[in-house]
Amino acid sequence: MQTRYTKSRPSDISVQKAKEREILKNSVLKVGNRPVSKSELTNRNLKQLIRYINSKDLEKINLSNEQT
Repeated sequence: MQTRYTKSRPSDISVQKAKEREILKNSVLKVGNRPVSKSELTNRNLKQLIRYINSKDLEKINLSNEQT
């Protein structure tokens, strides 16, 4: 006897959860000036990160790490 596989319809609960999830995602993405994408966040703060890294004396940090 062969088993037939048929596509089952999603239950009302799973459809409702999917709608609620979509509403939540849309509301979170639209709040204030919060960056929407990772690339926007990276681009916005990259210069500050580079300035911070360049301000540190990396050789001094490496020497202190070698001594420990």
